[in-house]
Amino acid sequence: MSDKNETIKCPQCGFLNPAGSKFCNQCGSPLLSPSIKKDYFSLATKHIPEKLREKIRSAKFTGERKNVTVLFADITGFTSLSEKLDPEEVTELINRCFESMIDVIYKFEGTIDKFIGDCIMALFGAPITHEDDPERAVYTALNIMDALDRFNSEQGTKLSIHIGINSGVVVAGGVGSNLRMDYTVMGDTVNLAERLMEEAKDEILISESVYKKTSHIFETIECPPTKFKGKSKAVKIYRVIGIKEKPLSKRRLAELHSELVDREMEIQKLLHILSDVKKGKSAVALILGEAGIGKSRLIEVFREKSEKNILWLSGKSYTYGENKPFYVFRTQLSSYFGINQFSSKSEITKKLHEEIERIFKKKSPEYLPYIYQFLSVEIPEQFEGKIKYLDPKHLLLEEFVSIKTLLSNISHYNPLVLYFEDAQSIDAESLELLNFLLNGLRNSPILFLFEARPEKRTDFFSIKNIIRRIYKKRFTEIRLNLLSQSDANTLIQNLLETTNLPKKIKTLILEKSEGNPFYIEEILHSFIDEGILIKEDNQWRFGKDITSFEIPDSIDAVVRSRIDRLPENIKDVLNKASVIGKSFSYRILSFLCKTNKLDAYLHYLEDHEFIELKLYPGYKSNTPKPRVQTPFGIEFQFKHNLIRDIAYKGLLKKQKKEMILKMLLKITGV
Repeated sequence: MSDKNETIKCPQCGFLNPAGSKFCNQCGSPLLSPSIKKDYFSLATKHIPEKLREKIRSAKFTGERKNVTVLFADITGFTSLSEKLDPEEVTELINRCFESMIDVIYKFEGTIDKFIGDCIMALFGAPITHEDDPERAVYTALNIMDALDRFNSEQGTKLSIHIGINSGVVVAGGVGSNLRMDYTVMGDTVNLAERLMEEAKDEILISESVYKKTSHIFETIECPPTKFKGKSKAVKIYRVIGIKEKPLSKRRLAELHSELVDREMEIQKLLHILSDVKKGKSAVALILGEAGIGKSRLIEVFREKSEKNILWLSGKSYTYGENKPFYVFRTQLSSYFGINQFSSKSEITKKLHEEIERIFKKKSPEYLPYIYQFLSVEIPEQFEGKIKYLDPKHLLLEEFVSIKTLLSNISHYNPLVLYFEDAQSIDAESLELLNFLLNGLRNSPILFLFEARPEKRTDFFSIKNIIRRIYKKRFTEIRLNLLSQSDANTLIQNLLETTNLPKKIKTLILEKSEGNPFYIEEILHSFIDEGILIKEDNQWRFGKDITSFEIPDSIDAVVRSRIDRLPENIKDVLNKASVIGKSFSYRILSFLCKTNKLDAYLHYLEDHEFIELKLYPGYKSNTPKPRVQTPFGIEFQFKHNLIRDIAYKGLLKKQKKEMILKMLLKITGV
């Protein structure tokens, strides 16, 4: 933003004053001159992590419709500082404060849309989509609050912050391509987020749409419905208190339950592996499958059926935890010791000492200070000398040896399952420790259990072949496939506890879900929310007719995040293919794309399971592939209907119209 267009917001009454004003034209309060402010965008650009920088550079800022979470954060209190301090000192304080906020936004892979006075507008889901963008936005808000508390404590200031967050569909588009983020979003979603910020008083307020997607993680208080300008009805809003001590399952249909369908063979295979592990040799099991295929549910049932003396230590990897070294292992070990973010220093010390002494059968073993160090908890004074003079490389080795010895000793009390959820997102440091443990714990009764999506570009998959080579026959890979139509029908009947579901609804669910259990559940959930399905006297019936099918936000986020991770040229090919239809011919796509790399791009999309060759009905895998041929070349099809639907939905009407016109001209030969 250039200085000549900048207005100065009065911190007392909110009036926007012309640039250069020293006092508010509305209430007369003193104003902080913009001339002493540094260019915030230069701060934002300077602090972008390299991984995020590359993602932003590769994103093509063309217009598109997207589900986005918008965060507005407004800092107040700078004006009183300008009355007491030299302008240069104020500038330095302001920049330091904004730097801490910018770092938090980038930590969770948000992007900064704009600065408005002392307010930041941040986006989660544009230009880069993640399936958990609402969660990232709320985590960001809580971290910003903490960062400002620390800043006030260190600087002796009394700044306060007001945050509003909303999720919904926006039109996103770029007006440039540099890291100054000349890219913005427009729509009612943005307006409501700003209204929530204006309503907030040193707190975080979220809309109902954000609440529904994050209430399993965060403690909230429902506020009285509030009437906002431009809204015909009062809006439900919630105040975020913090993170739940025990976050709930994300499964949205908690009130509906089904036995596991069509996974008995996989369960028995895992139980057999665990039985062998109990004999004293470690093993590795890798569960692979696309999002929503039922990996977590499979593990849940496996755990229920495994013997009670098996100790499970679980840890989940997050893409926004990539900059937290050893995140997944720290989660597992913190769970073992019974410590968390709410534990006091004395409680942590007591639990660590007691459990370490029990496991090692001696008081204060030599490994204790390194375990403190690894868990990033404050080291008692008597142990500081053991680590103070070690160089980082030697210290890390001591930590690795201590963790290996700890896990080995634990496993000899109880056979151990180390469970890694979403292993495709595991951080690089955890992979280094994992490699050390896999080599060093081969003669301990430990099952290394990984659950991952088949995303071949991740660091985790780069070491999969190393694991296979180390463990040979003690390495098992289980690939989960989509449910057959019969099994998908059984799942629907189990969830609703009825075989009398209206045929029109059942057909639509089977067609759209294509055997993905998560999609089935989320579509049912949306039908219940919208009143299409109503339960009366323990029976489900039509509440109202289905006029159109809206893809649930939860499914949209999962699929859109995959699409947005594609290299931009390949994403463009996928989008253009979606305009042609569920099936598309090579020559028509080639005409729309105008690239000499189309073969390579299609191979990439096949390899990453977005599309596949269209084969004649009755094709069996042990026969040569009978490709479908048309006058316009071989035919491809989307691997899943919803991939095509979500790619198509993201295009603007103007883009669709132009491509359809080109396609018709090509087909008709005009």
